[in-house]
Amino acid sequence: EPPPPPKKRVRLAGKRIEFDGKVMFDTGSSSVLAASNALLDEMASVLIHNPLVTLVEVQGHTDARGTRSDNVELSQARAEAVVAYLVAQGIDATRLQAKGFGPDVPRMDGDDETSWAANRRVELHILEQTNPAIIPVLPAEPSAPEAVDGNGPGDGTPATRAAQSSDKGATEKDADE
Repeated sequence: EPPPPPKKRVRLAGKRIEFDGKVMFDTGSSSVLAASNALLDEMASVLIHNPLVTLVEVQGHTDARGTRSDNVELSQARAEAVVAYLVAQGIDATRLQAKGFGPDVPRMDGDDETSWAANRRVELHILEQTNPAIIPVLPAEPSAPEAVDGNGPGDGTPATRAAQSSDKGATEKDADE
């Protein structure tokens, strides 16, 4: 029997695009390492196959070592590098925006290598998503004509005509909403 398909590393998850692994950069640089290309290609594929996701914020985050201003600048440049890569893979640039947060939104508190590594990251947040076309609610099919016997609906009395008229009005109003 054939092996199971590989688990997808990139997936939509609510208001985020989650992925296993990390986008890797040269130390202190916004240059994306080639080892991250496959992961970024999968991100591009998810975006291509989900056109209803219309705006994604690519967030760059750093650890707290160094100055805040340098880290904000570096995280912005890294987010922009990821956007540039995704655009080069065919993603419309209007669907992406880069935002660098520097050390301001840590994932883990601490002053050690484990914390620093957890805080150096790229995240993809879905800011806008178009809902699929909403199928309008149509009025019910007209039922078969009822016998007009003077004893109920369809009997032609003023009360019945008024009820039918108000029902029609409600249906038209409901269809407009």
